[in-house]
Amino acid sequence: MIYILFEHKSFLDRWILFQLLGYIVRIGEREREINTTERKNKRKENIENGLPENFGIEKECISVVLPVVMYHGEKDWNVDENLSALYCGPDSLFSYIPEFGYELVDLNALKNHQIKGNIYLRVTMLVMKHYYYEQFDGIFEQALLLLANDIDDWSTIQFIAVITLYSSSHKLRGQQWIHTTIEKMYPKVFGEKGGEVMEGVSNIWIEKGIEKGIEKGKESGMKAMKNMLIDALTIKYKNISQSVGNFIQSIKDEDTLQQLHREAILSNSFSEFQHKLATIRAS
Repeated sequence: MIYILFEHKSFLDRWILFQLLGYIVRIGEREREINTTERKNKRKENIENGLPENFGIEKECISVVLPVVMYHGEKDWNVDENLSALYCGPDSLFSYIPEFGYELVDLNALKNHQIKGNIYLRVTMLVMKHYYYEQFDGIFEQALLLLANDIDDWSTIQFIAVITLYSSSHKLRGQQWIHTTIEKMYPKVFGEKGGEVMEGVSNIWIEKGIEKGIEKGKESGMKAMKNMLIDALTIKYKNISQSVGNFIQSIKDEDTLQQLHREAILSNSFSEFQHKLATIRAS
């Protein structure tokens, strides 16, 4: 068996070789744990069947790991090709230095037409390759167009939600870019399905807000849940009243906030959400 260890980098870091080495060691340790359990069970089975204890047990070995680095940073990749380059010492100690190489996929060196593979992989590589470009919107629209034929698949909607959030993390974009992209680019690319995609993406973000709040369970988690709920409502229903936003920000009970997240997902219109909100406020 060969393991393919895939790592992506957006910045130059020669110490990634040690990071890869750590991954390789952990993979080997995990394989040894599995091997130990399997060999123990095999010995027990042999004894129960009256066979020699080590019958059918072959020499233990671990699998080869092929490290692959996909780079998508602003500068040219100039990290050492081998782990041994990080070590300093006399040549007489060279045989004691751990060594391995890695395969590099430098997206900066690839033309768009050279990016191959399934749709998800191509879109991911396109978005990552052009992440730092000022003319990013055209590339993102091109990436969405590649997904247009698969938007009836829920996994594609989830993927769109992920790449939209990832793309917005650049300092040149952000929250305003998200709103503009969803309100203008989704309908342009997906046509009559644009509204469904918009609603699906906003619902996914609402759910992520729940998970984030549950994980943190503190004041910062509550704040994150509130902000994500307001953002998702704004995207899903375009506009929400200030009173609704103020009420959400005033909530101090986590259960109430989680209930509102669920109602936001289930509601078919903002008026329906407001009705459910009024019921919650009255309780």
